[in-house]
Amino acid sequence: MAGAIIPNDWDGSTYQCYKVQWPSSEQWGAILLGQITEPTVEAYWEPASGNPADAVQAVLTSEAQTEPEFYVEDCNDMTEHTHPRGEVTSRILNLALPSAQALSDGIWQKVNFEVQTAFGAPHFWDDTNHKQVVTLTDYVGVWNYSGGVFVTSAPTTLSVGLYVNGSISHFTQATGQRGVYFRWNVFVLEDAEIEVRALAQGLSPSIQSEYWLSYLDINMLSEVYN
Repeated sequence: MAGAIIPNDWDGSTYQCYKVQWPSSEQWGAILLGQITEPTVEAYWEPASGNPADAVQAVLTSEAQTEPEFYVEDCNDMTEHTHPRGEVTSRILNLALPSAQALSDGIWQKVNFEVQTAFGAPHFWDDTNHKQVVTLTDYVGVWNYSGGVFVTSAPTTLSVGLYVNGSISHFTQATGQRGVYFRWNVFVLEDAEIEVRALAQGLSPSIQSEYWLSYLDINMLSEVYN
């Protein structure tokens, strides 16, 4: 994935092991290995977000400390398992934009998603402020955000970004399109407030553009136990 944002919240020395559930086959295993090694190429990273060479070295150092073969372990049904505190982790939260929201030109604006369907609980979604709030006393780990943001008329460019604690973490952009689809995996390892924002540039002033049929799915992929 060329253009990945270089993380800016790492202390430069601390590493941690993660556990992931993955389809069981030789070819799927090769895909997983490819995803893990892809960040060792500088072209993977967005130069404007930091130093790609430093990011590559961080991953190379991590891989040098990792056993060359995968260890296959029992995941204890990670699709729904019990947290050490006795709570059941949430699987998926589906949100949508149920009514029109005015879209201004050239400004990052929060997309006011609201909960539509929740499987499991909790998801730490603040419906009043249209954002997710995760604290260290809740679930920290890998969260997946996927969805789409659409407008009624095509701007010159349409960008969608995931903001963590007020700073952009991931973004996806489309040119001359009415919509943007996105899928981001995010490591949430500290107190975090998470929201989705959209940026439309080159809107036609004669057309009232609005968010339209926008949706967001939040799914916890894995937990990190402290």
